[in-house]
Amino acid sequence: MSESKQMNLIKRNNTNFCYKKLSCFIASFFFFSFLSTVSGYGFGLQSIGNDNSRSAERPSIVQGNAPTVGVDHVNANEVGLYGKFEITLNVNAAYSNPYNPDEIDIRAVFTAPSGKQWPVFGFYDNFNSVSKWKIRFAPNEAGEWRYYVTISDTNGTGQSQVHRFTADSSVYHGWIHTSPENLHYFIQDDGTPFYGVGMYSPWGTSISTLDRLKRYGGNIFAVWNIMYGGLISSYGIIESELGKYNQLKSGHIDQLLDLSENRGLKIMFCIWPHDLLSATVWTHQWRKNPYSSICSAEDFFSNKTAWKFQKKQYRYLIARFGYSRSLGIWEIVNEINGTDGWANGRRSEAEEWLRKVNQFFHDNDPYHHPTTASQSGSKSQFWVTGYKISDIPNLHLYEKQGWVRQYPGNFLRSSLKNYAFASIRFWNDFEKPAIIGETGYDNAYFEPGTAGYTAIYHNALWTSLTNGLAMTPFWWQINSYVITDKELQQMNYFSEFTKGIDVVNICRSHKDYSTPDYDAYVMMNDSSGIGWIRQGDGQNISDKPFNIQGLKDGIYLIKWFNTWKGTWLDTLAVRSTDSTLALKTPQLINTVPDLAFYFKKAKNGGRPVKLSLVAGRRRLLNLPGEESKITCMVLDNQGALSADAVIPVTFSLKGPGKLMGE
Repeated sequence: MSESKQMNLIKRNNTNFCYKKLSCFIASFFFFSFLSTVSGYGFGLQSIGNDNSRSAERPSIVQGNAPTVGVDHVNANEVGLYGKFEITLNVNAAYSNPYNPDEIDIRAVFTAPSGKQWPVFGFYDNFNSVSKWKIRFAPNEAGEWRYYVTISDTNGTGQSQVHRFTADSSVYHGWIHTSPENLHYFIQDDGTPFYGVGMYSPWGTSISTLDRLKRYGGNIFAVWNIMYGGLISSYGIIESELGKYNQLKSGHIDQLLDLSENRGLKIMFCIWPHDLLSATVWTHQWRKNPYSSICSAEDFFSNKTAWKFQKKQYRYLIARFGYSRSLGIWEIVNEINGTDGWANGRRSEAEEWLRKVNQFFHDNDPYHHPTTASQSGSKSQFWVTGYKISDIPNLHLYEKQGWVRQYPGNFLRSSLKNYAFASIRFWNDFEKPAIIGETGYDNAYFEPGTAGYTAIYHNALWTSLTNGLAMTPFWWQINSYVITDKELQQMNYFSEFTKGIDVVNICRSHKDYSTPDYDAYVMMNDSSGIGWIRQGDGQNISDKPFNIQGLKDGIYLIKWFNTWKGTWLDTLAVRSTDSTLALKTPQLINTVPDLAFYFKKAKNGGRPVKLSLVAGRRRLLNLPGEESKITCMVLDNQGALSADAVIPVTFSLKGPGKLMGE
């Protein structure tokens, strides 16, 4: 997101920021009578981070003895699959900074019923001054799990006893991964397909934001690690002091994950917004980044000391938040070309840094959350190297930033062609699930609040789906004035269509059947598919013939979907011959500019027992030339099509009108 766009948003939202400098005097006290009984949580001194929210972090005072670790309590002895299993530990160890694994390193090894082992990092939690060592985990196999905990400090190592807990079945599906069966799409951990429907909520996120997303069919949103206000962004950044982690922020991220889990929402979490890595480019917040104490913004990507501290932060993120089924994607960096290192020509260093961060998450995240990274939104920002490194190619598309109108007099058609171009380029160039990670805001061809703006958003959804994207474009942003209930209603209709579609199995190839008159896109395999067709001038798409090629011969059931009302139309049966399915859009009374459709080869039903008649037009005017095509389907007692039935059917008509024949 460019500086002008971001600063404009801050101005529109009337966001104000206030920072205070605090100073304090710390007195040291010495205690002798109970050194042998003090736990590893210790006791200690108030530590104030630059976000003014840090609670007491307590160094251990145990010295000279090997560390010990044991289980104090767990949140439950039985948890559902993909539910949180949290262990609170008893720890005796020597350390001064509980966030530094070079001083104290706590880990657990979980063994699944199948025998698979899961190594998991422990972490220090001091939200609300609880001062506890914890391990969080989520099981993905039902049955009895075993685990033990290890600890190391400068005095040696220790290990707990082996403990057990039970995982039961649940309604949840787990974390998202790239599908091994279709590398362009996502599945959840239990194999259920996942098609992302959502928007960006970089800051200003609230419970009402989550409720709004859920109510309108969303299942994912994106958020920044930034200090611009909202449920988590009101509390500074995660590493607000070098090598120490903001517990107020972390505790509110815990809450955001819980709230999102309860609503079935996943999160794309951006670790490094470009603002935090910029001292001179666009909106720059480098002075509030603790890494500014050890290097310049330009040197951040290559500085060895900075990398040493980064690895510890990434470890903490994985340990504390990685278990959650609502944590969807690690967005490593947002718009890397808005950072000083990139802007000052050190691009190879920036890309090597991305490679290292990506590899760290691959090596250390036991839940295998996918990664992504991006550049800003002009058409020229196609970052091939970055797309090869991260798991998810991620393009930002802002039409006013150099996206040329293919149809100068037709902004809506030009816009959908932009999204089609961006989507199919990813499909052809990268065998990975691809996304448009930012788009929209006030950089579209129409101004927010207009019917044209709603139509651009509508078309972007359907074009991206039928040209191979793995999620809807992440519109910037749901908490701003550009997103009204009109846009959200379009998202809801879209979700109604996609929730029953198995994109992993269906979307194996792409077809473009566009003509000068209309645009038509299809994703399909050899016996099923989905598609979208739109009249080029935005008028009525009624009664348009087109062919789908490459299908097995046989009877196909076609379900048309009114994308502007979110309703399924009648199911029709059409025969494919010579690998070609000849279709015609339904006859529509009211003007509808576009329709979506789903088609599938019909299974042959049993003995025919009934007929189903479907009218292309349900209402005819008493005028010359008015007609409606009637489709007759022969069904068995389960409603399945008796495709091979050979029986005579006689038709008669009552009332005005006449039968025309085929």
